Amino acid sequence: MLGSRTGRISLTTYLAFVLLPLLCVCLLRGGGGGGTIRGAGAEEVPLRFSYITTKTGGFVAAGAIPAVDLALAQINNRSDILPNYTLGYTDILDSQCDGEAAMDAFMQHFREDPSQEPEQPTYLTLRCCGCSTATIPVADFSHYWNIPMMAGIAGANELNDRRRFKNFFRTDATSEFVGPAVAQMARQFGWTQMAVVTQSESLFLLLSSVFWTQVPQ
Repeated sequence: MLGSRTGRISLTTYLAFVLLPLLCVCLLRGGGGGGTIRGAGAEEVPLRFSYITTKTGGFVAAGAIPAVDLALAQINNRSDILPNYTLGYTDILDSQCDGEAAMDAFMQHFREDPSQEPEQPTYLTLRCCGCSTATIPVADFSHYWNIPMMAGIAGANELNDRRRFKNFFRTDATSEFVGPAVAQMARQFGWTQMAVVTQSESLFLLLSSVFWTQVPQ
């Protein structure tokens, strides 16, 4: 359990909404494997995903890393999930919540040809890139590598465009739903006074303005 029912998520919830989509992509791209199950002495094949998140910058998402590691441990310790395979990542690159830095990080993992660079791991999918500011340019570009891209906290409405972001998927709600959801929560709990503290950027200002249209002044 990553927390109680009062506002935090359980490990089961995290597995279901964040890591299991990655697991499914790795299964589809990596293929299934028969033979002996985990723990029977067979050498396991690593399935790697590229992990880029915001460790520094105006929006830090690195707090999710321990939860990702815990979820991976739960998956890899079970013999009924991915037998003969180990799901994981190599190094975690920092997008800095910046589009240019995120593109640099992406290219560090995907610019080399694994057939020419045997030390370069083959990444089956991409978990990227923290905030929406860093995620959008990579999602705009990564489909040229035919690499599935998963995001957990990038909520910009712009990312809804399936024609533009062909291989992009996410497990969080888009920004347009956040304001109404918070307003409904305020009504549910009978809150009569609220304050919104936000960053002075268009994405976050839009969220707060939508929220205030949903609640009585």
